[in-house]
Amino acid sequence: MKSNSQARFKLSLEFSGFPLRLAIVSILGVGATAIVLGQQPDAFALLMVLLSAALIVLLVYLLYPALRNLSLGFGLLLAWYVCMLVPGIVFLALPWIEPLLPDSVFGPADYETTRIYLWTMGLFVTPIVLGLEQLVFAQSEVDILEKEHEVSDLDFRIRPHFFFNSLNSVASLIVVDPLRAEEGLLDLADMFRIILTDKRKLVPFSSEYEMAFKYMTLEKMRLGDRLQDDWQISDIDDTVLLPILTLQPLIENAIYHGIETRLAGGKVSIKARQSRKNLYITIINPKPDVGKTVRKGNQIARKNLENRFQYLYKGEASISYIETDNYYTVTIKVPSHVSTH
Repeated sequence: MKSNSQARFKLSLEFSGFPLRLAIVSILGVGATAIVLGQQPDAFALLMVLLSAALIVLLVYLLYPALRNLSLGFGLLLAWYVCMLVPGIVFLALPWIEPLLPDSVFGPADYETTRIYLWTMGLFVTPIVLGLEQLVFAQSEVDILEKEHEVSDLDFRIRPHFFFNSLNSVASLIVVDPLRAEEGLLDLADMFRIILTDKRKLVPFSSEYEMAFKYMTLEKMRLGDRLQDDWQISDIDDTVLLPILTLQPLIENAIYHGIETRLAGGKVSIKARQSRKNLYITIINPKPDVGKTVRKGNQIARKNLENRFQYLYKGEASISYIETDNYYTVTIKVPSHVSTH
């Protein structure tokens, strides 16, 4: 997290940000001033306040490329100076503005009342709005840090879970087939090295495919002929990125809930294809034998992956689950190009 000395002045110049907040607080300021003065809000004064607000937004928009490079304190001070300067200029221009407006709508202008409204805006309304903007951005940065921490926590939970299940697969071979167990340990050590040293949130599809293929090899050592795999992978561009440990947990689920619950085992099919906009990955496994108790599991992989997708892809990725009489299908859709930041 950045220290306060590194904080920068920031504004949201979208309509729903600084412009809308300034207009709303300006109108509220006019209402509050009118109450203090004990009179009805003056239409001409209100129009001048809104004109000042529009000019402030325009001027701040033009100056923002320079303002956003300033420290928070200096940026606020300079922006406030600009916001006070504009109402003063509007007040000085009143003799030229008034003749342009119809008397039937605005009536005769009360310069003294208008001056009070304009200076109320400059001295009180604009610093409130500028302060609110900084609070909004500060909260947004806190939310981002919390989300990043949440995703890191999800990674932390899913990786030990992966290690535990992989070690179980190799341990089951030590007595019955020591040589294959040794091969499995070497593959597992290679997988551990990759996972423990790779700190990226998103990795190329080829890395995920390699990891998942090694895991499938370990499981085939453990289950023997009961587990068959079918990989149908088209040419996938390495610019396509996936959250690390996307495929392996889903393949693990397919084996645990599908293959292991069947006396004769079965086949897990993994298909991947890339379109111009998206990557589609489908994992298919058979359902348990008829009469066999369905394993409930704790759904760690499913929940973690859904949460990570939501954060990392901002709603552009999806996971769907389809259950038919004989098969269970998981389909992943992720955008073909996504920022690594």
